[in-house]
Amino acid sequence: MEENIVIYKASDFTYPTKEELEFASKLIPNLHTFEYEYISDIEALTCSDSELKLIFKKNHLFCWNLYLRNKIGKFQFAYTNSITYYKRGIPSKDDNQDSKLYINLIQFYFYSETFYYFLISVRDIILQIINVYFDLGFEEDKVSQDKIITRLGDQPVAIILRKYKTQLKNYSDIRHSLTHRFSVNEPDYRFISRKKTYEPSNNIFEKIKRSIPEKFRENNPNTNNVTSHTLEEFGLGAGSHKGKEPNEIYDDMINACGIMSNFIQELKTMMIPI
Repeated sequence: MEENIVIYKASDFTYPTKEELEFASKLIPNLHTFEYEYISDIEALTCSDSELKLIFKKNHLFCWNLYLRNKIGKFQFAYTNSITYYKRGIPSKDDNQDSKLYINLIQFYFYSETFYYFLISVRDIILQIINVYFDLGFEEDKVSQDKIITRLGDQPVAIILRKYKTQLKNYSDIRHSLTHRFSVNEPDYRFISRKKTYEPSNNIFEKIKRSIPEKFRENNPNTNNVTSHTLEEFGLGAGSHKGKEPNEIYDDMINACGIMSNFIQELKTMMIPI
C-alpha cells in the first residue's frame, strides 16, 4: 500500500454551524433518561433507620441516572457531528487526496468511532441502574450484561435485555474491535497466512510406491500409507476484511441510535420511579 502524506492546516477544519447541528439533531430519536428523584442531604440525615436503605437506593438511582444523562449528551454530540461531516460531503475514489473533502472524512471517522464508545457506555450505565433498581447486589465492577440477565431470571426486564443484547451485538463487536483489535470499519492491510493440507492422489502415490525398492518398504511400513503434508501460504493485500464504506458506517450509526432509543423506552415502562 503506497503511503501518501497530505498536510492540512488548522484553518481547514471548521466546527459545525448552528444550522448544521439543528438539522442533525432532527435525526436523533428520543433518548430520554429515567425519572428518579433527587434526595437532599437533609432528607438523608433526618430519615429513620427503616427508611435508610430506600434513601440509599433512591440516591444511587438518581446519581446513576444523572451520569447516564451526561453520557447520552456526549453520545448525541458524537452522533450529530458525524452526521454533519458526512452531509458536508465525503470524497469519492476519483477525488484527489488533497481535496478538502478528505477533511470531512477524517472528522467523520473520528466522531463515528467516538459514537461507538459512548453507545456501549450508555448501555453499560443502564446495566448499573438495573443492578440498583432490582437490588441484584452486584458490586459496581462486577456488573455485566450476562450476569444481570442470569440473576433477573424470567423477569420481564431480562426478556428486554436478551432482545437488545442480540440487536446491539453487531455494534458492540464494532466497539470492541475499535478498542482492542483492528477496526472492522477500516481496511486491514496486514499480510495473511493460511495453512492448507494437501492429500496426494492415489495415482501419484502408486507411482511413488512403485519407485521405492520392495526391501525398503518392508523395513519401513509407513511408506505404504498415504500421507498428507501441510503448507503455510502467504497472501498480500487486504487481509481479513476490506472495511466499510462511509455510507455503511453512517447507516449503522442511524440504526444503532434507533435501537438504543427503543431500548431505553421499553425499560422506562418497567422501571418507573420508586
